[in-house]
Amino acid sequence: MKWQNLLIDGYGRALETLEPALKGLGRPDLDRWPASDCSSIGWIVWHLTRGLDAQISELAGVEQVRVGDRLGY
Repeated sequence: MKWQNLLIDGYGRALETLEPALKGLGRPDLDRWPASDCSSIGWIVWHLTRGLDAQISELAGVEQVRVGDRLGY
């Protein structure tokens, strides 16, 4: 297996796991901090996906999606 396929598989699995885990959660669920020493689900997902964006863009030699502001924020 080529290294590119290994990365695609690994990142794909991470994103496939997120979809069912987040299904049915609303904004209050994503924003809730369960304890002072625990992060919210929304923050964890944001951090994970930003990390993926940074890593993939570096490997591909392109600008990160969020840095390029192509999401319309």
